[in-house]
Amino acid sequence: MTGSREPLIVIDGIPGGSLNLLQQDDIESFDVLKDGSAAAIYGTRGNAGVILITTKKGREGEPRFDYSTYVQREVVDRKPDFLTASDFRNLIAQGIVNADQDFGASTDLYDELIDKQNISHYHNFAASGGSANTNYRVSLFVNDADGIAKQSSRNQWGGRINVNQRGLQDRLNLQVNLAANFSKSNLLGGGFNNSDDPNARITSTGADFEQAVQRNPTAPIYNEDGSFLETQAYNNYNPISRLANRIAERNEQVLSGDAKLTLDIVEGLSASVFGSYVRNSFNDRFYRSTNDWEQRPGTEWQGLCGQVE
Repeated sequence: MTGSREPLIVIDGIPGGSLNLLQQDDIESFDVLKDGSAAAIYGTRGNAGVILITTKKGREGEPRFDYSTYVQREVVDRKPDFLTASDFRNLIAQGIVNADQDFGASTDLYDELIDKQNISHYHNFAASGGSANTNYRVSLFVNDADGIAKQSSRNQWGGRINVNQRGLQDRLNLQVNLAANFSKSNLLGGGFNNSDDPNARITSTGADFEQAVQRNPTAPIYNEDGSFLETQAYNNYNPISRLANRIAERNEQVLSGDAKLTLDIVEGLSASVFGSYVRNSFNDRFYRSTNDWEQRPGTEWQGLCGQVE
């Protein structure tokens, strides 16, 4: 019998939490248990380590309101070295490359794949407060993130509610947490991972940028009639055509609720009972147009969405 390779997430003393339900502004502190200390407390579930997270709580006193935000933009600091159209034509002039491989254009495909207008912004609003026996904290967030690759984005929104109630002369404590996270992601940019594993689909293969490095830099993106130029070389395609003719999206909802009741029996001895519920659901939307590059005659996908005329 073996434990999970993923670390166990413990949020406010409740094992099995989801990091997707936490925002940086909701975290009060965190600690990491590893080696024997984790297994001694949590058994085989802690074999890969344990991450202990304590969320922010309300405090006795007047209501408090907090707002945090940031705006960011991503830029390419350094591009990989690869042949430009001028370099390629120098190879033709030296007789290293056949002259018929000059298609007449000067294309920086790497630059074409970058979203130069990308901008991301994050907003978090929280209200907290409480009395001697009761405290609360409510937070709402919006996170609109644009990736540096075209058609790579994730829009998130959600919130978290934390309530603590004490009684029996502070011997009894009830803790309740509710959280929700909704997101919509465009997975196409960079190179969609067309995997049967739904967890792998949200990762980029980077194949589009591989094309930017290996594709003939004298090949134009478009034909004279405005259609996409597709070459027939092995493992070679036009990534701009791919972005125009495919859809890869994911809508995801993560909901969580937990409660923990702790009773101090005598000094140094307490008993706790807790329960939690997590629901993670998603819907993936994939589409490949009949004009897609893999619909070319002789390719494995040819005819999947209809015959290309």
